[in-house]
Amino acid sequence: MKVTAILLLFLIYFASLSATIINIPEDYSTIQEGITLSVQGDTVLVAPGTYVENINYSGKNITVASLFHTTQDTSYISQTIIDGDSIDSVVTFESGEDSTAVLTGFSITNGSNFHGGGIHCYGYSNPILGNIRISGNSANYGGGISIVHYSNPILENVTISDNTAFNHGGGISIGYYSSPILENVTIADNFGIEGGGITCYGSNPILANVAITNNSGWDASGIYCRNSNPILINVTLEGNADNFGSSCGICCWDNSNPILINCIMWNERTVEIKFFDLYQPNTITIANSDIEGGIEAINTNNNGTVNWLEGNIDVYPLFINTIIGDYHLQDTSLCIGAGINEIEINEIWYYSPDFDIEGNLRPSPEGSMPDMGAYENILGEPQVGTFDDLTFTINYLYNFPNPFNPTTTIFFNLSEVEKV
Repeated sequence: MKVTAILLLFLIYFASLSATIINIPEDYSTIQEGITLSVQGDTVLVAPGTYVENINYSGKNITVASLFHTTQDTSYISQTIIDGDSIDSVVTFESGEDSTAVLTGFSITNGSNFHGGGIHCYGYSNPILGNIRISGNSANYGGGISIVHYSNPILENVTISDNTAFNHGGGISIGYYSSPILENVTIADNFGIEGGGITCYGSNPILANVAITNNSGWDASGIYCRNSNPILINVTLEGNADNFGSSCGICCWDNSNPILINCIMWNERTVEIKFFDLYQPNTITIANSDIEGGIEAINTNNNGTVNWLEGNIDVYPLFINTIIGDYHLQDTSLCIGAGINEIEINEIWYYSPDFDIEGNLRPSPEGSMPDMGAYENILGEPQVGTFDDLTFTINYLYNFPNPFNPTTTIFFNLSEVEKV
């Protein structure tokens, strides 16, 4: 055993010494040439520009990166584009790549494939996808990303927007025993027939600090679940649209069992969460979350169970400005400090992330309780109190429900003008 361990350490050390940097286009004109001629542990470093090609890692555990990788300058993400030319997925992992296969610092666009428009992750592939912008791609399954067949990639600091799926998963399609981790991810303005934002088929993803906003679809504009068990912690689902009259924020059927902790669901739907009345019953567990309409906005169709735990509220979240996509919480939001640091559900402990979607400390300030949603306010509790001898201007007025009969709740935001 000692001999084997020493040999393994030697091989790892030797591989690190032999790893090289392949510069594109200085050494080779295309990214794929660099990948083809690389060996395990190499880095294919790509200069700014637009590369019209469809790349495949072919089982190689290498890093393919823009100059963001060496500089941490985020401007290189938008400057370094891989364009799939509408003939295939832009990036493919399909040969068992592990977590040392890394893709970072790119804009991925114009991919088109039956399975996976922007990125197709298939067949026991577990890469790390970080600091990527995925937009303008299309597919039948997974307009932005398709993750299937025992694949467990990690997505960090990824934006998936304006992608289209003609069937499942406008933003992401996750299927067939895959359990990816999504952390600090934005999924916005995508369209999919079933699952505008995310579709889960027989999968168990973990979402932490994820904003799912303004997606549209048929059965679920936000998340569509079939025989899946997604875990959502500090997730914001807002403004996901109803194109066909039957949509909801989250739809579940055939033994789906999502868990929501510290989440905000505010999609202006009469039904925020829906169970189908077909196949096996479903269960949803919700704790310390803001659900529009409360428990009454969950339609089980007599085919499942709602575990409505402590700390849930039904109050307008008071985002800064949803029109421009700003989902930070205003200082007076009752979602501030309304989350929970840790909770045990069915003998499993779940923990709030240490940072929010932007990398800010969570909870803030230290020692307070975390906020609901993907963004952490700097206050530990909502700003409340009385104001003497001040004149205010009303910035906006909002009431819910609208129209109403016989009562409504009015929300308004004030700005101080002058002291009188």
